[in-house]
Amino acid sequence: MSKKYFIKILLTFAEIELFIYLYIVKEMTIAKTITKSDEFSVMLIQWLS
Repeated sequence: MSKKYFIKILLTFAEIELFIYLYIVKEMTIAKTITKSDEFSVMLIQWLS
């Protein structure tokens, strides 16, 4: 296996890793945002009622 081919494989894996990492971070951020807005909604409902 040539060095060039090996580097190409490594770069492909690095891109996949980065994509997965960014996807997970995005999902976690969305989940946190939803949780925060839910907490806020509950507080608002309790305050209004």
